[in-house]
Amino acid sequence: MAFCIKCGQQLNENDAFCPYCGTKVERKESHHQTDFQNQARNTFNDIKNTTTDFVQNDHSGFMNKFIKQNNVVGLIACVIILIANFLPFISRSVLGYSQSASLMDYDDGIVFLALSIVTAVLIFIKKDTLALIAGIITSGFGVYEILQTNSAVEVYASYVTKEAGYYLLLIGAIILFASVIVKKFVIK
Repeated sequence: MAFCIKCGQQLNENDAFCPYCGTKVERKESHHQTDFQNQARNTFNDIKNTTTDFVQNDHSGFMNKFIKQNNVVGLIACVIILIANFLPFISRSVLGYSQSASLMDYDDGIVFLALSIVTAVLIFIKKDTLALIAGIITSGFGVYEILQTNSAVEVYASYVTKEAGYYLLLIGAIILFASVIVKKFVIK
């Protein structure tokens, strides 16, 4: 039993070309490898057909629910980033004197505030492409801030402690990035 390598349809033993898509049929000497490849191809085609059938005939509204939940996840990520702006980001402690700083103490906080609000609004009004761009910029800027803080903290590691704002920004940036990528490339 042979199958087309392009469309996965079953072929007759004497077919030189696939009668469904016209792809040239290549015969292999190794029956074990061909059987394994056929099984893998059949399994892949079954999964593909089942998934396509599920998405096209989704009478339960699962995909719509998943998209709405993904929008909620993106909005939650934006809220996490907003909260991270106001919480202590790092704290410095020298000779018993301790001082903490949030992102809002610097220009970066204003940028994060604006980016996360714009991203949240775009997700809320369902402007997917713009939300994708804003989400990638926001999460990318968050990762940049984390990396920049890590390099600065290395020099003064014994005096500087990462605080809740640091970790919330990291979590929010990762969740936001995953949310917009899933929304744009996985769901559609």
